[in-house]
Amino acid sequence: MPFPLIKLLVLGLKQVSKPVVNYAKGKAKTSTWIRMCFIKSAQLYHKYDVRMLRKFMGKERANIKPLNDEVAVELGAEMLGEALVFGLGAGLVYFEYSRQSANREEKEDDAEQNFNELTEKVLDMGLHIEKQDAQIRELTRLVYAYSPDKTVETTKGKGG
Repeated sequence: MPFPLIKLLVLGLKQVSKPVVNYAKGKAKTSTWIRMCFIKSAQLYHKYDVRMLRKFMGKERANIKPLNDEVAVELGAEMLGEALVFGLGAGLVYFEYSRQSANREEKEDDAEQNFNELTEKVLDMGLHIEKQDAQIRELTRLVYAYSPDKTVETTKGKGG
């Protein structure tokens, strides 16, 4: 698949995930369980994100202020959308890999079957040639056995 087509596919997946994220945000307002899941995941993400930034910048560890609930719900919904895009992308990659593997195995099986058929034909031809060789020897023997002038044939061949 060409690179621009892949970029278009990713962009399409992101566009498809936006309504899902908006729906999840709306559900988070009415459902306390979804809201708590979003808040906990967003707080955990925020904590590790700030910790990693401080570590890379060489700053000392300090208390990390938690996000307020509205921002955490927003971040949790965005994380859900990104997870959906990533999951769909990973699924597509796995599907394509499986399809390519099946095609490759099918081609290998066809090549092996073709090779076996050709080997069988060569063996059959070898047997046929041996049979014909035996028939030719038998016919040659019969020609010499029933030849009226055996000595003339042999002398013509020697002196000839």
